[in-house]
Amino acid sequence: MNELVIRFAEKNDAEAILKIYAPYVISTSITFEYAVPTIDEISSRIEKTKENYPYIVCELNNQVIGYAYADRYMERDAYNWNVELSIYVDKRYTHRGVGRGLYTCILQILAHQNVKNVYSTITSPNDSSIKLHEFFGFKKLGSYPNCGYKLGTWHEVIIMGKNLGKYKQPPKPFIKINDVSNDILTGILSIVSSIINNRT
Repeated sequence: MNELVIRFAEKNDAEAILKIYAPYVISTSITFEYAVPTIDEISSRIEKTKENYPYIVCELNNQVIGYAYADRYMERDAYNWNVELSIYVDKRYTHRGVGRGLYTCILQILAHQNVKNVYSTITSPNDSSIKLHEFFGFKKLGSYPNCGYKLGTWHEVIIMGKNLGKYKQPPKPFIKINDVSNDILTGILSIVSSIINNRT
């Protein structure tokens, strides 16, 4: 049975996540990391992210085939309502709704955390990532020409953004992921998992 399940990442997912991420480090400019991180480094990143933000994975028959997470976007207090998203899908399972499922979940979760602005930095060219973000209503906000050097060439980075809800004054405070109702979180993951299974 080919069942897709979206759930929160755990420390012991680090090895599976690294297997997805490593080829992007080695062979692409999608990430600007030069050296493949260790399993311990990935595990530490998962735990650090989960202190405040969602870090989720998509499984197919108990095998992690994609993941996405949010992290703080800029450090000063006035930026509390901003996050940056990252998403990686095993190249063998692209164009199967995995990315859309992960993003649907993470955007809904972030809305419950009172996040207002969601950003993504995309190395150009990356048409599939741009199309995914456009599907969810992201707009191009600008770019940084020739800002990263990898694999023998300089790369442009495109900044895309989306707002989540109205800008009230004052805004409701940011809510850490562990303070969001578990019923809300499990409901989002369960419903979206069911939807993508019915579409595949």
